[in-house]
Amino acid sequence: DGQAFFLSPQSAALAPVFLTGNPDILNAVLLDAFLANPTAVPPPGLFQEELFTNFADNTSFDVFGEIAYQLTDRLEITVGGRYTRDNKETLFSSEVVQAPIPGVSLFVADSNGQLSSDDADIDNTFDGFAWRAVLNYEFADGRYIYFNYSRGRRPEVIQDEFGAVGGEVAGGFVVVPAETVNSYEIGLKGNFLDDLATVELAGYYYGYSNFQTSVNVGDGAPDIRVVNGGNADSYGVELGLQLAPTDNLDVFFTYALNRGRFDDVDGNGVPQIFGGNQFRLSPDHSLSVGFNYEHPTEFGTFFLTPTYTWQSEVFFEDENQEAFDVLLAQNSDIVVFSVPSNSQEAYGLLNIRGGVDLLDGMVRVEGYVENLLDEEFIVDAGNTGGTFNIPTYIAGAPRFFGGGVTVRF
Repeated sequence: DGQAFFLSPQSAALAPVFLTGNPDILNAVLLDAFLANPTAVPPPGLFQEELFTNFADNTSFDVFGEIAYQLTDRLEITVGGRYTRDNKETLFSSEVVQAPIPGVSLFVADSNGQLSSDDADIDNTFDGFAWRAVLNYEFADGRYIYFNYSRGRRPEVIQDEFGAVGGEVAGGFVVVPAETVNSYEIGLKGNFLDDLATVELAGYYYGYSNFQTSVNVGDGAPDIRVVNGGNADSYGVELGLQLAPTDNLDVFFTYALNRGRFDDVDGNGVPQIFGGNQFRLSPDHSLSVGFNYEHPTEFGTFFLTPTYTWQSEVFFEDENQEAFDVLLAQNSDIVVFSVPSNSQEAYGLLNIRGGVDLLDGMVRVEGYVENLLDEEFIVDAGNTGGTFNIPTYIAGAPRFFGGGVTVRF
């Protein structure tokens, strides 16, 4: 299932050896590789240390303001803006501290330090505007409709693109353009049915230009860089509903549709590398439902709050990496190892909390159970291991119980 990637014979031979975690096997294979090509592979049993450092000196100046004006007794307009001016200076420095083969580097070489301000193609000063305007109309007491338009901005990034080529440092600094987003939102909120129901409903659209994202561009080595992901958009609907059928019972429900995708092509019609991909950490659908019940007695007030939350599939990186097999060598069907996807399928969690408030709320005794159904899920994937195509996964908490006593003075 998924995509297959082919390795060169040398890399394919080393990949499963590293995954064994056995230094004796690794040294034996490295020795054979070193004898076959001494300039390409360090000899086994020796230590190589390389160092690279990124420094930054940033100064930011902001001027912002906002004003609200009551057009009528029920109609209000709010406008605001922000001007930002940034000065950024970046230093890249690298060196080979210790190498078994003099003059041979694997990742970096001696750069003698370089400043972005020394690069004639880099302008270190950036500025831009962001603003918003809001119309809020109270069509009945405690009930509102509103419209919001805003322009957001993430400032430019000075990104280093240095690497080792033939034992020398190559590359330089580039500017990743400012990310901008135009957002539109219309909504309704207020109390209805004689305060039986509280409703919040909103629909929105976000249009992004020069979407900034981080990717690994290294070929066999980790090299994380901020890149221009191109154009993207997101639209959705959010609903929040709270019902109070009795004085002791509150029932709540929320639902969100949030479809965020990178455009297939940029403004010039050129296909984008992330075209059609889903935004990271952005499920298309999510919901929650639950209630809070309180029962007063002469001993204290008992309470019970069960909740259930659910979300659809989510990716942890903008690359939307699916599972794929790494094969031993080109034209071979021997699987060295499989790389799982960096996504989490849809899942839901059931939590329950309950207890009693005593002495007019001065003492609370409570117990809880999280993930009652013992759902298996992950909360993150990729991380450092992802840069080597062996993603690190962080598991969500399994079912667990707890309790406590709170005393207020």
